[in-house]
Amino acid sequence: MQRYLVLASIISCLYACGVKTGEDAIQIKNTKLEDYLIPQPAKSNWLNEFDLDGDGKNDQIYFNYSQGAHCCYTINIALSSDTNETNFPFEMDGGYIFGVDNSLPDHFDIRDLDNDGLPEILMEIQTYNGTPSPVPKQWTSEYGIKTNYIVIEYTTGKLKARDYKP
Repeated sequence: MQRYLVLASIISCLYACGVKTGEDAIQIKNTKLEDYLIPQPAKSNWLNEFDLDGDGKNDQIYFNYSQGAHCCYTINIALSSDTNETNFPFEMDGGYIFGVDNSLPDHFDIRDLDNDGLPEILMEIQTYNGTPSPVPKQWTSEYGIKTNYIVIEYTTGKLKARDYKP
């Protein structure tokens, strides 16, 4: 999957940079996708190093990626204290070549925002290539989300999403 992401990024870049097509195009023959891959950094399970529910055990956090150069990740959380997995529909812009990491803390971060001893997840949602879009009405009615910055936190025995108010 990541190989296709790298190839899609290369193609998008060539297109955006005005590379010509047709007779004037550069012909690439007998090449393999592997020829264009960037070496990946060592994998880290940093997303699974957080205890969101305060039970003393780390919880599992992972993302689904919809593909494309700038779109979109949705977050999934499996708490160690619960047998259910919570899948949030909020779309977070792409830009993470090797999967979501902590390199863009203004867009995604996990830290104790409210000093209650438990980490919260901060996400910038519903943007494309850094440009905010209106929040879907369904998210507003179901979660109360009205802005492009949200917090997901464990409170009153559940994971809940709310608008981020610094």
